[in-house]
Amino acid sequence: MGYSQNFFKIFSNGGSSKRLRFNEIPFLDKKWEVFFIALPFLILIVILCEIFFYDFVKVPTYMMAAISDIIFLGSAHIPITFLQLVSVPEFKQWAFERKKKHGYSIMFEMIIVFGGSFLFALALLSEVKVFPYQDIVLRMVWIYFPLQHALNQQLGISLCYNATIRKNCLLSVSDLNKMMLCERKEKIAFSLLIIFLGLFVLSGTTFISVKDETLKVLRVTLCASQLFIIIFILKTSYDTPASKKTTKLLFLARLLTLPWGVFSTISLWAGALIHGAEYCFIAQKVQSNSLRRKWGVTFFVALYSSAVGMIILNLTHPSIIKSIMPDAQYSPLLRILSSSAFALTWTHFYLDRQLYRMRDPISKKWVAPLVFNSI
Repeated sequence: MGYSQNFFKIFSNGGSSKRLRFNEIPFLDKKWEVFFIALPFLILIVILCEIFFYDFVKVPTYMMAAISDIIFLGSAHIPITFLQLVSVPEFKQWAFERKKKHGYSIMFEMIIVFGGSFLFALALLSEVKVFPYQDIVLRMVWIYFPLQHALNQQLGISLCYNATIRKNCLLSVSDLNKMMLCERKEKIAFSLLIIFLGLFVLSGTTFISVKDETLKVLRVTLCASQLFIIIFILKTSYDTPASKKTTKLLFLARLLTLPWGVFSTISLWAGALIHGAEYCFIAQKVQSNSLRRKWGVTFFVALYSSAVGMIILNLTHPSIIKSIMPDAQYSPLLRILSSSAFALTWTHFYLDRQLYRMRDPISKKWVAPLVFNSI
């Protein structure tokens, strides 16, 4: 009584229990988890190098976009969502049961989201001013919301660590209650982090019209506030029962790449770099736990073809074109290509949210086991 029914296998020798070691409860396959944890630390080192050795570490916008998309899989993870929807048996069953419940298919919803996002982006990129504060809207939808999506994913993975602990570790009632309290603290802290991130992105627009020195003080204050919240999240993770048996704390340390945006342009891209890689690692875990455990040749051909296409589309963004060719005219064709990239990204956001919304009974039935099961 008073203990979770799911408990970690205690290895015994002559009646004595073997004490669990660090990362005894892995979230990913251990060989993948090394890369999963190490990548953000490497990016943090690059960010600090840019801050302290700016003259030697200057990375143009188009180069950061290419690095994000090619090396760190920023474009590959968007096609993976769509390809797994039509190839993973459990995802197909999820889509079938969801259609029975709602009366329309997820494909229909995705077409609506894509069409609306495409027209919205096309209007934003037009030479005619369509919206008041158009530069603010453009910056928020192209920079803030993708970063907000990335932070929500990191919160979700952090909670997955907790679910993995509950599934595999013997916990008392008091430990379970403490874990729930830590989860509530984490959710509140992530919400605050997202708000401060939004204020930081707004500070780079005409919405905030102040002198340069005042603006710099404001942005440094926002960055310092983010750093304080991140330290609180790390402390909460440390306090979570049995978290030291996992890499949860090291995973959340990637948040330390976030609050340097006022000093480092690389920091602003770090969210995209890390998010894309994270998603690919989770996709690999989903596939490993699926009935169809291996990706076939057709899947890889489709993935790499569509990833190359996404890279090309992403490189047509106005800021990237201007960084390569400052005097170039932004043609209608470039607007269409860039709007297509935006629409595909937002369709991915929508599908991702529907698939991994674990409060939904259908997602809990078909998707949750693929994420929470050990490999």
